[in-house]
Amino acid sequence: REYGLDTFRYFIFREVPFGQDGDFSTEMLKTKYNSDLANGLGNLFSRTVNMVMKYLDNIMPEKPQQSAVFSQIQSMQKDIYKNIEDLQFSSALEMIWRAISILNREIDARKPWEMVKTDIEGLKKFLNEMVWCLRLVARWIYPFMPDTSAQMNLCTEAYIKSTGTYLKKSVIKQSGIDELVRIQKVAYAAVRFPRLKPLWKFLVRRAPSFLLDFIYLATNGFMFLAINKWSIPFTIRYGRTVSRWYE
Repeated sequence: REYGLDTFRYFIFREVPFGQDGDFSTEMLKTKYNSDLANGLGNLFSRTVNMVMKYLDNIMPEKPQQSAVFSQIQSMQKDIYKNIEDLQFSSALEMIWRAISILNREIDARKPWEMVKTDIEGLKKFLNEMVWCLRLVARWIYPFMPDTSAQMNLCTEAYIKSTGTYLKKSVIKQSGIDELVRIQKVAYAAVRFPRLKPLWKFLVRRAPSFLLDFIYLATNGFMFLAINKWSIPFTIRYGRTVSRWYE
């Protein structure tokens, strides 16, 4: 539950050879989560979508533009599918994450946050490349991470059309549906893999809150218990609220 099913699937397919025994530990899973999902896929998707929202007025590119980067990423598809067909899942995922690393390095090299000041058309073309490369990645990871793949495709034409039946029953006209399909606005509920922090950092950050809770409990809670000894609600808050009835 803490890491999600997609994270667990990814770890098993990536680290354990299919049909063989393998090692597993929570620490290994956490390390892989931070390095591959948070710093890799999550970082790439978050940066790209944020730039589309900030620089392109939330409008996703509709058609891929042929470029060196897009062609390089697209050329990997045949080998990825071949590995999947041969049940070489770890090799397939290794290639997919190689593509993700290429795209992250491309963002660092091209510096789109500087392009927006001098070359807005070049920026649009670059983000077009990144969006369509990400759609390829979303397609590739589907057999291993179906939920993440679906979230990455929230803004595609196929997803919007799939909700058309619901939209037609509402007050939205067909022309409105067509407009949604045309502009493909970004649905930023998308893919997030927040970096996991050590427990001691969480405890240090929450220490003032915990202290206040205990002070309140000592000065108010026990006094309240003494006065109301029959049927009272007793609540203690430690980041979450736990309520009980004491008879």
